[in-house]
Amino acid sequence: MEHATYPVPGSTRILTREAFDQVLDSLDNVTDFFFGSKEPIRANVQNKNVTVMNRFLDESELRQIVYVLGDQASGLYDSIMSESHPRDRSYTTKSTKIRYRVVIVRTADKHQGKLRIVMRRLEGQPWALERLRLPDGFMDVVMNDSPGLILIAGATGSGKTSLLSGALRAIVSAPEKNAHLVTIEDPVEFIYDDVACSQSVVSPIEIGDGCSTFEEGLRASLRMHPTHILVGEIRDAETAATCIAAARSGHKVFATLHTSSIPEVFSRWADFFPETGKRRAITDLAAVIDYALFQTLEHNDTGFGPVQESINFTQFSRNELVGELQKDINDIFNTVYLIVKNLSLIHI
Repeated sequence: MEHATYPVPGSTRILTREAFDQVLDSLDNVTDFFFGSKEPIRANVQNKNVTVMNRFLDESELRQIVYVLGDQASGLYDSIMSESHPRDRSYTTKSTKIRYRVVIVRTADKHQGKLRIVMRRLEGQPWALERLRLPDGFMDVVMNDSPGLILIAGATGSGKTSLLSGALRAIVSAPEKNAHLVTIEDPVEFIYDDVACSQSVVSPIEIGDGCSTFEEGLRASLRMHPTHILVGEIRDAETAATCIAAARSGHKVFATLHTSSIPEVFSRWADFFPETGKRRAITDLAAVIDYALFQTLEHNDTGFGPVQESINFTQFSRNELVGELQKDINDIFNTVYLIVKNLSLIHI
C-alpha cells in the first residue's frame, strides 16, 4: 500500500516559533490553517481541506502556539481559558513575512480545554485595479475629491476588503492626490508602503493594538488630518454615526458592512439604532452616501468569480432619496427595493 506524504513530518514538534512558521510556510495557495487539540493540522487549499501534518497536536503544542501568537507574557492562553469570548489577532512569519488574520476561540469541550485556532492568510499588497471587476462609474466616485461615504457590502470572505484595497491603492499612488489615508482594521490586512507615492501618507491603525474599537479608532483618525478614511467594518451605532460625522466634516470615508443585498444596506443601518433614532439614522445616511456596492463570490467556468450589485447615489437628488426613505421607516428594505427598481440605478 502506498503511504500518503504530508508537507510537515509527523516527527515535528510545534514548540518554537521556527517550527510554527515551518508549518505556515509548508504550502502554497493556502487560504486558511486550522489548529485544534487532539487533531491533525489542516489547511484549506483552493477550497479543499487537506492534512498538513498527520499527527494529533497535543495540549502542550497548542498552548505554545497560543504563546507564539500572543507572546507568553501577555497571558493570552490563560485569559482565553478563563473567559469565553474569541480573540482576534494578526501574525507575521519571520522568514517569509506572510501575514495572517487569527481567530482563537474556546470550543464547546471547555472542561478539556479545547481550542480552535483559524489563521487566514492575508495577501499583504493591495490589489491592482486590473485584478478587480468594478462597476462602471465606481472609480469616478472613488477618485473625485468630494467628501462622502462609499459602502462595500457582502458576507465574510466575499472579497470586500480586496476590492477596497484596489480603490485605495489607486488613490495613494496618484501623484496629484496628496492623500493621507487612515485605515482602521481588525486586523490590518493590506500594507500600502510599496504603492503609495511620495506625496501620500498612509497611517494603519489595528484594533487591539492602536485602539480598542472601530469607533475609538475612527474618532482618533479625525484628529490626524486625514483626507481618506477606511473603516474595516461597521458593527454598531457608534461607528455608524461617527462615519456619518466624518463624511459630513469633509472626509471621504470607505467602509464595509455585512449584508446580503443592496436594499439590506439601509435596513441593516437602521437596525443599529433604537426605534426613536431609526428615521434620523436613515436620513443621515442618505445625505452622505455616494456609492453602495454589494459583492458575493459564486462558481463559474474558471472557479470562483464576483457577482455584484451597485448603486451610484450621486446620480439623483438627495432630497428625493430622503423623501422616499422616510415614507415607511418600518419597511425600509422594500422601500429601497422600490427605489432601486423605479429609478433603474442598480447595476449587476
